[in-house]
Amino acid sequence: MKPSQIIGIIICLSLILSTAGCTDSTDTPSETAPTEETQVAEQPTEPSTTVPPTEESETTSSTESGIYVTDLNLQEEWIQISNIGSSPVSLAGWKIEDEGSKHTYTFPSYTLNAGSTVTVYTGKGTDSEIELYWQLDDPILNYDDTVYLYDDSGKLVSKRASRLVLTE
Repeated sequence: MKPSQIIGIIICLSLILSTAGCTDSTDTPSETAPTEETQVAEQPTEPSTTVPPTEESETTSSTESGIYVTDLNLQEEWIQISNIGSSPVSLAGWKIEDEGSKHTYTFPSYTLNAGSTVTVYTGKGTDSEIELYWQLDDPILNYDDTVYLYDDSGKLVSKRASRLVLTE
């Protein structure tokens, strides 16, 4: 085959490949059907109404405060708390408890800014702006555990169940 023929074949293939998938401009786009690989972002858990607020304090739901338990990790033993609201929120006196209230972490004087996340590790370490430490010796988060976040008045504002992802 001559070089000019090879170049001609390459040009033809390029034109065919470049027009593959092109459609008439009058076609309207159609929605893509979800596949098994489509992942849906998990929404934060809405606050439960089963825990009544104390009579002495003002009630604040997580939708009012913007504070949610957004993630937790069983293997690395951490819990993420996020402020999706538009104002900073003082977490001083707020509590994290595991299922059955076996373990309780009380937040120190700490303010979570709007749009920020803090990670609470159950182990030992030094607190920083984005990491707080429970100072426990042993792991506490278990398979099928739920973490509860209470405000300083004792009202449940958010909860999150653990989920174990098995990988091979």
